[in-house]
Amino acid sequence: MQARLVAAIAALAAQSRPAGVEALAGHPGLPRIRVGTYRIAYTVRDQELILLVACLGHRSDVYDTL
Repeated sequence: MQARLVAAIAALAAQSRPAGVEALAGHPGLPRIRVGTYRIAYTVRDQELILLVACLGHRSDVYDTL
């Protein structure tokens, strides 16, 4: 699972808004992607070319973390 999560984060570097990206429930400005049962919530700062992973966790926990 770690390898899949690392690969998904690396793919965000090339495509910060991939198909299927949705806003994290309760946080409309925070996109998230699904990797199996895990979620990666992140923010993109286009003007600074920064992608910041805000939260990574199992779907049962990630929504309560933020």
